[in-house]
Amino acid sequence: NKRFKDSVTGLDLTGTYGILDNWDLSLTVPYMVSQVDKKKDIPHGYFDRLGITEVRIASKVQILDADIFNLGLVGTANNNRVKDNPYSGNVPWPSASLELIMGSRLSIFDWSINLGRRWRHTKFREDLQEELPVKPFGDQWLASTALAIDLPKTKLDLIGEIYGAEARRDFSKVSARSVSIAESMVGIRYPLAYDLQFHAGFGG
Repeated sequence: NKRFKDSVTGLDLTGTYGILDNWDLSLTVPYMVSQVDKKKDIPHGYFDRLGITEVRIASKVQILDADIFNLGLVGTANNNRVKDNPYSGNVPWPSASLELIMGSRLSIFDWSINLGRRWRHTKFREDLQEELPVKPFGDQWLASTALAIDLPKTKLDLIGEIYGAEARRDFSKVSARSVSIAESMVGIRYPLAYDLQFHAGFGG
C-alpha cells in the first residue's frame, strides 16, 4: 500500500577513534526519536516504542593513499535491539558486511565507489510468519557511488549518490517488494562553525 503517510524520525550518534594513521574504529547508535502511525486499522509494520534500534560497530583500514586515488576496506557488524523484527528475527548479531571503498579527487570533483557483501544470520519466528507475508532477509551484494562537487566561489558542495543492494530472492509472495533495491539522492552540504556541517537533499 503506497498511500501510507507514516513517518519515522531518527538520530544517529557516531563516535570514531583513530587507532593508527590508516586504521579507524567507530561506534554508531541509531535512536528512534518519534513515529507517526496513521493507518492503525490496516496491517503494517511499526515500532511498539521509541529508543535504540541497533548498535553498529565498524572498522576502516586504508590500504592505499595516492595523490588522486585512495583504497580501503570497511567491516561492519550490527547488534540488534529490536524484538520481533519480521525481517531478521530475534538474533543478537543479524548481519555483518565487508566493503571495498575507492575514492578519487580531481580538481573540484570527489568521486567514490563502494563494493561489498552483507552476510545475514536470521531466525524467523514461525508464529509471526503465519501472520505476516514476509520472510527474513538473505545475504546481499552491496554497491554505491557518489560524487561531490565544490561549487566555485561558494562554500556549498553539490552531492549526488546512488546506492543499492542485490539479493537472489524476494521476501514476500504477496507484496511486490524485493530485497534488491536501488536508491538515489541529490543534495547540498554546507560547512558550519565548530566543524559542523549542514546537509539537505531529496531521495527516491
